[in-house]
Amino acid sequence: MTSEDDRVVWGTLISVAAGLLVWTCMLVYDIKQDVKHIKKTLNDIEETLTPIEHIDDTAGLIRHMGETRVPDEPIFIIETNISSDAD
Repeated sequence: MTSEDDRVVWGTLISVAAGLLVWTCMLVYDIKQDVKHIKKTLNDIEETLTPIEHIDDTAGLIRHMGETRVPDEPIFIIETNISSDAD
């Protein structure tokens, strides 16, 4: 026969062990989800960079990207009136 104190101690130890086991399982699950997300992101980056990894010059890169041209003029103009008359 075990005394009441022994049952309380064993119950406390089992509760703490079960809590740590649940916490560890949740932690491992979260880490696995993060690893899946990182792996997907790295695969997307590799898929994007693979076609251009052998292009060494800027002109070749521009030709590869579809003759993209940077406009000489700005795309939009922000006008501000900072004079003292604009109250």
